[in-house]
Amino acid sequence: MTTCSHEGAPSLIDVARRSHVSTATVSRILSGKRKKNDATQLAVRKAAKELNYLGNHAARALRRDQSDTIGLIVPQISNPFFAALAEELENVVNAAGQEMLICASHMEPDIERERITSLLERNVNGIIIIPCDERQSVEACRMVGQVPLVQVDQRVDMEDCDWVGIDDRQAMRLIVEHLVDRGAQSLAFIGSSTNNSSARDRLEGFNEQCARHRLPTRSEWTLLKDYSVEWGREATRSIISSSRRSSISMPDAIVCANDLIALGVLDALRADHRSVPGEVMVTGFDDTLFGQLSEPALTTIAQPVARIAQEAVRLITLSRNASPRTYSQIALMPNLVARDSA
Repeated sequence: MTTCSHEGAPSLIDVARRSHVSTATVSRILSGKRKKNDATQLAVRKAAKELNYLGNHAARALRRDQSDTIGLIVPQISNPFFAALAEELENVVNAAGQEMLICASHMEPDIERERITSLLERNVNGIIIIPCDERQSVEACRMVGQVPLVQVDQRVDMEDCDWVGIDDRQAMRLIVEHLVDRGAQSLAFIGSSTNNSSARDRLEGFNEQCARHRLPTRSEWTLLKDYSVEWGREATRSIISSSRRSSISMPDAIVCANDLIALGVLDALRADHRSVPGEVMVTGFDDTLFGQLSEPALTTIAQPVARIAQEAVRLITLSRNASPRTYSQIALMPNLVARDSA
């Protein structure tokens, strides 16, 4: 049975009493300011859950029924695509007379769950999330209960949840067909580990298109780690070293799962005195400003960021107002942007 120090919603004091710590400690833990993961933190979170404690932000919001705020959780603010999408989402939300609260999960499912809790404490009108892990993010997405939730870009497998993004396999078809038209006969792929749906779909789409066009590829030409410039450099150096050791020619083209990887590829090829696109063609993904300004300018895939943002906010609004609800899986079409690198 839940007991509180006063009638109504449980307070910070109730959580502190149940977990036998100070209110200051409870506040630091539940706000995410205390990073140490120990028995005290577990006890506080358990007490808060048992008491169904939401915190001051939620109490204030509940008194006025809603917060006029939509929460957004992205894996990384530093990723230029996520930053561009966050900005576009904020523009759409602001135009609708609401505010957006932006959080980063830092690619950590545990932090992602903390961000969900924090947003729920503020009684947000809805949550838009780019899940960081295809399997481990399911728990975080389930935490929202009746609060409208829309996944964008990446997704976890949930029947009762909207998703909007692009068709990543179609994007790979556009890239591979373009490279074949340019004369490529062998391809390498550098991407991220397949713990999220976009990374997996891009890799699978690449393999499907290589099989369709009967393009030879090699196991050492498929390299997966993360979406960073550093990984692009490291992976390209590995391909170059493998080519030298085995006396096998370099691939005609290197397909990258995002523009940051492609920038690292261009840098490593330049350092090895290999011309792009003369010796090796390079493609990116996301059409970021960095890719537009690179030398050579990057052939890449443009995502309809404005449309993704509009659809996501529309689905949040629909979820709040419609009963019963049907859920949408919206895969928008990508666009190939051909520049000088391929």
